[in-house]
Amino acid sequence: MIRLITSITLAIFSLAAAAQPFNQIVNGKKQGQWRKMFENTDIIAYQGQFKDDKPYGTFKYNYGNGNPKAISVFEEGKDVAHTTTFFPERKGVKLSEGTYVNQQKEGVWTYYHLRGYKTAEETYVKGKKHGKCTDFYYDGSVAEVTMWSNDQKEGAWKQLYRRTGQVATESSFSNDLLNGKYKKYNAKGGMVLDGNYKDGLKDGGWKFYNADGSIKMQRLYRAGNVVKTKIETGLITEYHPGDIPKSEINYKNGVKHGEFKEYHNVGEWKKKREQVLDEGEEEWVEYLEGQQLKRKGTYKNGKLQGKVKYFNIGGVLEKTEIYENGTLVDTLKPR
Repeated sequence: MIRLITSITLAIFSLAAAAQPFNQIVNGKKQGQWRKMFENTDIIAYQGQFKDDKPYGTFKYNYGNGNPKAISVFEEGKDVAHTTTFFPERKGVKLSEGTYVNQQKEGVWTYYHLRGYKTAEETYVKGKKHGKCTDFYYDGSVAEVTMWSNDQKEGAWKQLYRRTGQVATESSFSNDLLNGKYKKYNAKGGMVLDGNYKDGLKDGGWKFYNADGSIKMQRLYRAGNVVKTKIETGLITEYHPGDIPKSEINYKNGVKHGEFKEYHNVGEWKKKREQVLDEGEEEWVEYLEGQQLKRKGTYKNGKLQGKVKYFNIGGVLEKTEIYENGTLVDTLKPR
């Protein structure tokens, strides 16, 4: 009997709640349940409740396709909403979570990939990035750490290699521009290059290193422009506009020595998804498509030596020149 009375009571309360009118204005203020529909549809845009014109409790928001867009839990009497957002294309998959204060992001916000892993943590003050912001690889290891001030990059900046945490690049920002010492390392911690930035442009002396730590090349920059270059020993790559390789030439003690390749100004950088075998995950990988070899051969002590092959832009061999200590001694045409 008690169970029956309880069931009847619950049913009455449910009916009473269902019968509550929506969108009521009392003494000029929003009161009770509120609901807004997308125009000319039966899909709810948002639903929640107000007390004396202030939202409280749980508000639910939807996309136009009916999938949940966000859930916000308001603190009663305060304009503070603890919010979770969702991806539009996959129902209920979390996109971000954090807190709004006075309708502006505040504190740490966390962002997620469509596949569920965390991609970033960003710190906000009054709706603007301010403080430490961290990006993550799909396996949870830190990819990048940046300091922000009033929505601009300001302070130390680091990029790290996946898993190991080894620093890949480090520098600092001022007024949203790179400023100060800039260093780049290989995966084993060896120096790749170091120099200085001033207001976002390379400035002063820069050093480029070989894998063994020896200096490959030195360059002097002024406001981003190369003033002087001194090549030491190692493989030097030059580029056409658009980062298309122009040449790859080996040097020894400042002169060309060893194999070289030169390329036509063709090709395009593209991206593709490639599986990471040890994780069963995919990531975007850049690759150069359409690159064409123009010339290849060998230098010895700064002079051409042996066969030098020339190719047209279609990749067809046009001729072969034979050099002896920098002197052309024969030219062969393909049959």
